[in-house]
Amino acid sequence: MSGYRPISLSPSLARTLGRGPGGTLPVSERRTPGRRRPPVRNTYTLNVLGPVRLVDQNGRNILSLAAQPRRIALLTYLLLATDDGFEDRARLGRMFWPDLDPPDQADRVARTLYAIRRSLTRSVVLEGEAGRVGICRSRITTDVEALRAALASGDSSAKIHLTRGVLLEEIDLPELAEFGAWLRRERTRIAALEVLGERPAPVPLPRPTRAATAESEDATEDAASTEDAASTEDAASTEDAAGPASATLRRKRFLNIILKAG
Repeated sequence: MSGYRPISLSPSLARTLGRGPGGTLPVSERRTPGRRRPPVRNTYTLNVLGPVRLVDQNGRNILSLAAQPRRIALLTYLLLATDDGFEDRARLGRMFWPDLDPPDQADRVARTLYAIRRSLTRSVVLEGEAGRVGICRSRITTDVEALRAALASGDSSAKIHLTRGVLLEEIDLPELAEFGAWLRRERTRIAALEVLGERPAPVPLPRPTRAATAESEDATEDAASTEDAASTEDAASTEDAAGPASATLRRKRFLNIILKAG
């Protein structure tokens, strides 16, 4: 190796290979020791209206997670049911494994969260305080959130989400009573969003003109006059019909007064 000498390229060959004089790489293509490319930030979309579908930012299906009903149910619950994305581990255990003891429930929750991390990425699952766990909503978005945003902005694409189907329509977990109750309430809320999104805007009533107002007032006065006249005639007819009987009654009362006085 003592006789090793670097090979020098001719200027024409160096230009052909894109290298500088002597066969060196341009500065822009040289690697800096210890410098790494920035990691790719994986994001996911979970479609839960109609058939469940979980895809990454490249459109690749995550079948290992989507094929597990209980895991998808727990993931959907954490994304939709909580305001801050966090829920107590103990409650998740009671909701999704009600027939097990608390230690076994905690074990199943831990296993499910590990499966979610393994199928997606570790940063998707967040650890909170006091045994709370959550999902990073900046990493996973749902079509329910897209539906709400479309309805709020008046976007016509909201109907595309509405026609896919009901929430988790392929998930059948009758043994989970608490989760089933939440799912029914959430389906009702989404159905209300559908009604709200398709409700037509109220049509304003036409403002009456002066001529129409005058005609309306004249018609009202005529109706009132007619009603008064009819009432007067009815009263007179009633009095005439009862006239003789009333006169006889008054005479009897007068005679009784005179007899008592005598």
